[in-house]
Amino acid sequence: MHFINGTLPRPDDDDRDSLAWDRCNTMLMSWLNNYVEPEISQSILWLDSALEIWQELKERFYQGDVFHISDLQEEIFSLKQGDSTIFTYYTKLKKLWQEIDNFRPIPESNCVHNGAAIAKMKSYRDSDQVIRFLKGLNEQYHAVRSQIMLMDPLPTINKVYLLLVQQERQIITPIDESKLLAVSGSNQYAGRGYSNRGRGTKGGRFNGGR
Repeated sequence: MHFINGTLPRPDDDDRDSLAWDRCNTMLMSWLNNYVEPEISQSILWLDSALEIWQELKERFYQGDVFHISDLQEEIFSLKQGDSTIFTYYTKLKKLWQEIDNFRPIPESNCVHNGAAIAKMKSYRDSDQVIRFLKGLNEQYHAVRSQIMLMDPLPTINKVYLLLVQQERQIITPIDESKLLAVSGSNQYAGRGYSNRGRGTKGGRFNGGR
């Protein structure tokens, strides 16, 4: 990544690391050329570095990225839990968020002032993900969702996920127990009925004998 975003420029020729840089650059250029369609590859063969190839491709296909980002955002905001488990629903959202981050990564910075601003950006993004995750949940999670959204600051998305998994288990377990009780009750009822029928038959035979 440092090669294609320009954060690792080529060392001077007298620097012993320049040869290693050239090898890595050549390897990345080869990978980029092999990754794209042959027609596109022909148009970038004359470029001298992986950075130049990346910039050329980015300028040429940036508009397509905009449409793809738009589709991803729409999919994220329309995604609901529905019949999915918490795990499946969360995994779907996580995949979409990662795709968005690939197109719009939050930059890194060693500057103190920029670092604080970037940390704030990450905090906003994390909060947005928590809110989106909670808003897509089924109504049976209304109570726990409201409790989480009242927290200040909001928990991390991973912590929220764990809380919802625990809540899901509490919702599912009583249902299973009630089914077991229903089955157990019906079996007991059937047993009593059979026993009563047996006693009635026995009594009939005795009376008939008399």
